[in-house]
Formats: sequence, structure tokens, C-alpha cells
Amino acid sequence: WDSRRIYPCHCDSRDGFQPADGPVGWVSGVHTANDDFVGGWTGYDCSLRRCPFGDDPRTDDDVSEVQTVRCSLPGKDAFTVSFRGDTSRPISANATDAQIKWALENMTTLQEVHVSINPGERACQTRWDGGEWKHGSSGFNVTFISQVGDVPLLTTSPPSNVTETVKGTKENLECGRQGYCDHESGLCRCLKGFVGSDGDGNPGRRRDCGRIDPQGFTLNLWDE
Repeated sequence: WDSRRIYPCHCDSRDGFQPADGPVGWVSGVHTANDDFVGGWTGYDCSLRRCPFGDDPRTDDDVSEVQTVRCSLPGKDAFTVSFRGDTSRPISANATDAQIKWALENMTTLQEVHVSINPGERACQTRWDGGEWKHGSSGFNVTFISQVGDVPLLTTSPPSNVTETVKGTKENLECGRQGYCDHESGLCRCLKGFVGSDGDGNPGRRRDCGRIDPQGFTLNLWDE
């Protein structure tokens, strides 16, 4: 049978759902620095560079995905977060929002997130009640900036309650549908007036043609 005779290539690094510009990459089973801000490889023989994916800046009323993680752990314990095949370093139950953000952004499948915790609280605020630990925190919110659209739920170990607070509605399109992919360089060639974004319509280094420049500048202009 063909299914036992045909062996496709498994290309290095990211696919279209992973950030194209670091901070770290997954190449041949090894975490590597991704300072060149270029994506992975694609094509039947892995000879084509993959370009950044992003939101179409011409569509209105799109929102970023927000998920809420409610964990219940004593302060001396730690937990990990997993997303699209990668797992964070251990995060202390007493971690601040900045510490959670650092751990998440150093995963290969995330790039930029916003993390918020209610003032005065920690990641897994708990209280001792009736001989057992009970959850005493409203949890921490994770807003996905680089990962656009309706993304999968985060998972944690030990398991925590994770809910989708706001469903992401942004598109996840090659070059934000406002440019063309140069598969030799892995860089988008934008249509006139479009530049790179941060995934949220602001200036950034994604090189995804995801921002309308108010001055009419163009990133790597596509010349028909």
C-alpha cells in the first residue's frame, strides 16, 4: 500500500500557527535562538521559507483571545503551562504577572502575551480552610497578542481550571492578506501602505503586513 511506501518530510521549525519571529525556535528537535526573525520551512521537500502569519488590518472589530487560568496550589509549589506542543518552565504558585509573562513568552509556540492578576494577588493565591487548601484567587488572565484567532486552550500541570474569557476573532493569514510571501527569504512583500505589526495593529517586528502605516510607508514593497 502507498501508505506504507510514501514518507513525507517533517520540516524544521514553525508552522502557520506558530510565531515567525522568536524568541526561540524548535529546529531538528533542539531549542535554538531565533534572532533573524525568520520562520520555518515548508513545501514537499522543505525548500521554501514560511512567511509570517497575521491579522488582516482592514477588518474591524476583531479582538484578541483572552483565557483565564485558575490554579489552586500552596505557595511553595509550582506549575507548568502547555500550548500547541510546548511546555513552559516551572512557574511558582507565588509568581507575579511579570514572571508568568516571562515564562510563557519563552515557549517556542508563543511570542507575546499580556498577563494580568488582580492587585495584591499571585498566580495561585490560596487559603487554608477546614483542613484543606481552597482557591482564593480570581486567577490570572492571558491575552494572546502574537497568536491570533480562536486559539486552543492552555493546559497546566497539575491541572487547573482554564476558561476562554474572550474568544479571539482575528484572522490568521499569510502576510495578513496584505502582501505576498517571498519563499526564498521567508519575508512578506507588502502591498503599498502596509507594514509589520505586533499582531495587535501596533508597530512591531512581525513583518506580517498587519498594520496600515499612517504615513503611507511600505515594508518590502511588492512590485507587480
